[in-house]
Amino acid sequence: MIDLDKVLQYLSELSNRWLYFSLFISSYTENIFPPLPGDTITVFGAYLVGIGRLKWSLTYFSTSLGSILGFITPYFIGLAVGRRYFIENNFRFVKQKDILRIEKWFRKYGYWVIAGNRFLASARSFVSLIAGFVGLNFLKVAILGLLSVLLWNGVLIFAGLVIGEKWGIILKYLKLYSEIIIILVVILVIVLLIQKRIFKIKIFRKKK
Repeated sequence: MIDLDKVLQYLSELSNRWLYFSLFISSYTENIFPPLPGDTITVFGAYLVGIGRLKWSLTYFSTSLGSILGFITPYFIGLAVGRRYFIENNFRFVKQKDILRIEKWFRKYGYWVIAGNRFLASARSFVSLIAGFVGLNFLKVAILGLLSVLLWNGVLIFAGLVIGEKWGIILKYLKLYSEIIIILVVILVIVLLIQKRIFKIKIFRKKK
């Protein structure tokens, strides 16, 4: 379990150069290891900008660079593994037909999902991974991913600047926002599973 207070205390004691580097690393690593509170550290960086400790431009640049590079990394992992690996192995919980269905859906809506991926808390790395797995155009993925990063980080840093010393309030809303997104995703998965079950029952009845 990450002790956030200790992490923030440690960061506040660093020199500015290492602070910018830490903001970059946290933004990058969050995409590879979602439990890392990357957004929290970004907001903390904004607070440091507000009190004159850090420069806005360098804070925005370091967090955004880390975020987009972190987003691209799972893309290349998915691209390297490829759809063929999953289709040929036909795993117990991920059948070939499920892979093909996901691929078809993502080819149709994937770029829209990528454009809003930074607002999909806890799902960012999976979006990038699937984009690579499906083989979506890298340039489009990178551009849309960057736009999403710039918008999201801009919102976080602006909020941190405006609220200042009470920046902890933002964390409460971020937590609530993440929980809502997770609940919506779970509901969506349940609905899709129910639809799939109903479809199978209809086919079975027709065969009878």
